[in-house]
Amino acid sequence: MRRDLSSFWKLAIIITAIVAGVIAFFRSNLTFRAPVSITVDRVVETGGDSLGLHTGYKLVTIHFRMTCRKELRFPVVPECFTVVDSEGKSYRPLAGSLLFVDRGRRFSLKKGEDFTSRLTFQMPVGAKPDRLRFRKPE
Repeated sequence: MRRDLSSFWKLAIIITAIVAGVIAFFRSNLTFRAPVSITVDRVVETGGDSLGLHTGYKLVTIHFRMTCRKELRFPVVPECFTVVDSEGKSYRPLAGSLLFVDRGRRFSLKKGEDFTSRLTFQMPVGAKPDRLRFRKPE
C-alpha cells in the first residue's frame, strides 16, 4: 500500500509540472499585442497667443512613427486617433493633418507597414497633451 501511495504522488508531481509548463507556454506566446505600435517622436505646440490670435486655442502637432504588427480589419480614419490631455479630455485630429493629406481620409494598413507622419490637433491653450491613442473606430 505504501508503495502505491508513493507512485501516486510521483505521478501527481509529474502531471502538475506538465500542466504548469503548458500554461507558461501559452501565457508567453499568446499574450495580447496591439495591432499597431505608435512611437511619438516629438510634440510641437503653436498658435494661441504666440501668433497674436488670442483665440484661446493652440495647434498641437504630433510627429510619430507607426508600425502595423497585424493586418487591420478596419480602415484607418481620423476617428481612430485621439490625443488625451493631462485632465483626461480627448481631442480628434484635424482633417488637414499630414497623415490624411498623404494617405487620404480612409486607408488600410498591412502587416509590416512602417511609416512616419504627423497629426495636428486643436486644443485649449491651457491643455497639456499627455498621450496619443489609436483605436478601432466606432
